[in-house]
Amino acid sequence: MDPKIFDTFSEFLATLGIENDQDFNFTIHDFDELVPYTPIESQRFRANYYTFVLVKKGEGYHCVNDLCFQMKQNAFYFTIPGHLRSFAMEEPWCGFVITFTAGFLKTFGNVNGVKEFPFLINEPLPVMELKSCDFEGLFNFCDNLHKEYKNRPAYPEKVFSRYLTILLYKTKTLLQEYQVSVGLENSPTKIVMEFKRLLNENFHAIQQSMEDHIWKVSEFANRLNIEANYFGQLIKRETGQSVKAFINHKTITEAKALLVNSGQSIAEIADMLTFSDVSNFNRFFKKLEGITPRQYRELKK
Repeated sequence: MDPKIFDTFSEFLATLGIENDQDFNFTIHDFDELVPYTPIESQRFRANYYTFVLVKKGEGYHCVNDLCFQMKQNAFYFTIPGHLRSFAMEEPWCGFVITFTAGFLKTFGNVNGVKEFPFLINEPLPVMELKSCDFEGLFNFCDNLHKEYKNRPAYPEKVFSRYLTILLYKTKTLLQEYQVSVGLENSPTKIVMEFKRLLNENFHAIQQSMEDHIWKVSEFANRLNIEANYFGQLIKRETGQSVKAFINHKTITEAKALLVNSGQSIAEIADMLTFSDVSNFNRFFKKLEGITPRQYRELKK
C-alpha cells in the first residue's frame, strides 16, 4: 500500500485519533495538550507541509526516507514536504510542533523563502541537540507564539507570517552555528531536490521576464540529464506526486501570492504566469481551488 499523503496537519492527526480543527495553513501545538497518551507510533507517510519540532525532553525517534534519528533532550529538527516520514513517541514529549505550507510562506511572508532560506528545499537534517541557552531562547519564542495562536488574533495570517519569518531566521542562524548537515547518498532523493530547485528557478526566471513558459516534464528531465519517462516515474515513486502536480501546485501558489500581494489585474497575472489568455487561467484556478481568482482576491482582502 502506498503511504498516505496529507495536505494538512489536522488530516494527519485524525489518523492518530486526535481531533483538531485547522483554519489555515499554519499551526503550532503544545505536545502536552496535543498528545495525551504514549507510546505512539506513526505509519510511514508524506506531508505537503513543513514541520518544525522542538522537544525539551522525551524519548523516541523520527525517520526521513531511509535515515532515522533518535530524539534527544533539547532537540530541534525540521522536515520538508514530500519526503517519506515516520516517528515514534516512546515517552511523552514536552515541547512544540509547528507546521506551515510553502503557499502560506509565499503568500503572507515578506521574504523570498527559497532564496533566503535554502534549507527549505535542501536535504533533511538530523536532530540538533541545542545548548541550554540556545534551546531556552527558542523555547520561549515558541511559547509566546503558542499563546498568540490560542488567542486567535484578528488577522492571524499576517500575525503568524511575521512569527514564521523570525523562526526561519532563528533556524538559519542555528544551522550555521551548529554546522549540521547530512549527505544523502540516495541518488533519487538528490534528483527530487534538484527538480524542486529547478522548479523554483523556472518560476523566478518567468517573473523576471527571462523565461516565457513553464518548463515541460521533458525540459526538466533534460536539465537533469535523465530520460523523461524515468524522471516522471522517479518523482512519482519518491514523492507520491507527479511532476505535473508539482508544477500545478507551484503555479497556484505563485498565483495566490500575486493576487494577494500585487496590484496587478487578473489578466496581467495570467500573462505573467504564461497562460495564453485570462479565461484559461480562470479555469485552471477554479479547477484547483473551487473558486475564481477574483473571488479568491476578494476573500483575502
